[in-house]
Amino acid sequence: HIDYGPDATIVPADKDVYLVASSDYECSSSAAGCTELGMPGFSDDYSTVSDWETTYLINDPDDYDSILCSDEELFCKAWDSTDEGTWYFKNPAGKTCEYRTNVTIDGEVYDGWFREDSDEFCYGTGYCADDDSVNCSEDADCALADAGSDCVITEGSYISGGDTSNIWRNGDNEYDGWVGLCEEDYNGCTQYIDPADVDETDFEFYGDDEGESYYYLDNDNLSEDSLLSSQKCNGQASLEQGCVLFNDNGETSLDYNASATYITSEHADVFYGKDRFALVDPIDCDNDGGTFEIDGEEFDICQNRCVYGKSALYGSDDDSIFTGFEYGGACYTDSDCITYTSSTGDLVRGSCKSVSEDHRLENDTNTVIKVNRDRQCSQWLTCSSSYQVWDEGINQYRTVCDGIDLCTEYSPDSSPSFCGNWNSDEPAVVLDESRYSTRDVGWYGEEYSGYSIPDQLPIQALSQVNIAPPAGTCDLSDYSEDSEEYQTYHGESCESDSDCGGGNCVGEDEDEEYRLGYVAGSCDGEYGESCTIGYCSNNGAACANDDDCSGSGDCVTGVCYEFSEDSCSSDSDCSDGQECLSGVCVEEGGYCDEGEGELTYSCDSGYTCVPSAATKEGDCFRGSCFLAINGEPYDDAESEGFVCRANPEVNSPFDSDKIVEAWKYLNYGKEKSSSGIVDALVSITED
Repeated sequence: HIDYGPDATIVPADKDVYLVASSDYECSSSAAGCTELGMPGFSDDYSTVSDWETTYLINDPDDYDSILCSDEELFCKAWDSTDEGTWYFKNPAGKTCEYRTNVTIDGEVYDGWFREDSDEFCYGTGYCADDDSVNCSEDADCALADAGSDCVITEGSYISGGDTSNIWRNGDNEYDGWVGLCEEDYNGCTQYIDPADVDETDFEFYGDDEGESYYYLDNDNLSEDSLLSSQKCNGQASLEQGCVLFNDNGETSLDYNASATYITSEHADVFYGKDRFALVDPIDCDNDGGTFEIDGEEFDICQNRCVYGKSALYGSDDDSIFTGFEYGGACYTDSDCITYTSSTGDLVRGSCKSVSEDHRLENDTNTVIKVNRDRQCSQWLTCSSSYQVWDEGINQYRTVCDGIDLCTEYSPDSSPSFCGNWNSDEPAVVLDESRYSTRDVGWYGEEYSGYSIPDQLPIQALSQVNIAPPAGTCDLSDYSEDSEEYQTYHGESCESDSDCGGGNCVGEDEDEEYRLGYVAGSCDGEYGESCTIGYCSNNGAACANDDDCSGSGDCVTGVCYEFSEDSCSSDSDCSDGQECLSGVCVEEGGYCDEGEGELTYSCDSGYTCVPSAATKEGDCFRGSCFLAINGEPYDDAESEGFVCRANPEVNSPFDSDKIVEAWKYLNYGKEKSSSGIVDALVSITED
């Protein structure tokens, strides 16, 4: 049996016939082959035929090559454009979706794509209108089950983020002919992808992550016609001069590699004998481009990439997860590689290596666009948690913020913080001179603003800790004075019965004295005793000992290195098995304190421990290993206690135009006075 497919038309062979010639049955030669046919009417989603009507067409087998189409070409039409010629698309007819917001379905609110003039998901499943026991995703499912001709969509099948209805694109395996309608004002709206714009703070790497998308109308505003000749790109690229490579997602071809091109521009003095950051022709990595002769040797810019060890990046020795390397953009020297901050807060520098063919750079862009070099805020501190209190002074509730965090995306719908995305994984490390000097100062790097505080831990990592000494004492009078318990615990300071080895913690109510600082982890030392917090070798979590680490992880403090006498400027200056660390070739020798059970920065003989930024040294207060805001062990003598400041003091938190004229001394809405606490609200006006 041979299946010719749904679009096969069989023309019978010619044969002799005998007819009576009569003028009653004659027609003009132009009408030869005129045949009565059925014109189908379709259901709303065009998946089934709902009715027929009579139509007449010329059915001439000699013209089948021009009047018939394949099954895949069914509903294809020509669409004329005023400025870009003729385009050929399938007529979507009733299979159209429109973008809408705040659509309520079964009590849930959604944004995204919905079938035109309905509240049905663009892609989804539901039931047949004539028999709700039959499931369906299109009208044809109901017709085949003899359950009517209408499928009622109730569940979205392409939902992201829990509340966004998406639409498949032509070329996706799940695409089923549903198309999105575009308002005329947005005609020509195009997605431009900058593949080089990856976020190193989120461990994104060039080539593995898509980059940043921008959406603009493809019109004369993107043209260089109005620019001076000295401002035009003319098809060449240079980040320094604002000539940037993008992937125009409306085009099917990818002609250039962005990263390789930018490196040849940055080192144009080496590759082309021009000034650094000069305009250069884009590099085509897919067609043997990117090969140069430098100092008599061949150098392939598409084959040289920044390489980073996964174990260093992700703070883990779990070979099943983090074995191998991450690959960044193109490079000529190590200095071309941006510095990542690992999950433990350590700086991880990349090495410029010639990689295997499997990791050779591929083309990812197809157009050059002239852009303005500007900046916008990438992250900021805002309120992350709050509560409502009644303010008798204004006779209404007000919001009190009791937590802050880093926000990376604005959202007008997220009250009260207006934050749509949080960066809660920022390592708690001090912004010191070393960290500031190693920041990425290139086109895509994030620069610190004037609100960044040097020589201090991030504000969002700080918290308040009660450092008041324990007010209780252990009472073991029920024990014999000769017993070990009595001699160990009786009369010792305590916070609770658990500190007394079976006895009772007794005493007056303790005072509270809170200080702002950083809690690195838990500790079980005496009040004010030094404590060290390391990190688990398998996942980077904070730990005080091996018991705090899950699985096979050890609580460690850093990495052991054997230092040689050889100086270096990059890994290539060192022998195999060595790397360049602080200008000296070193060989790694495992973790500090690995398998030791306690944190003493110990290594095997001949090796020196280089502590990780994740390792913290503080003082133990009430079970918390506490550090001052500068990252050093807490020193009460240097810490400022409670103090009230106002203008005209120079360190006042308020501007000079906000001088406090009236102070209200309140305690949870009650006034403190010499005669006790009363329900009055008294304002003391100061001149």
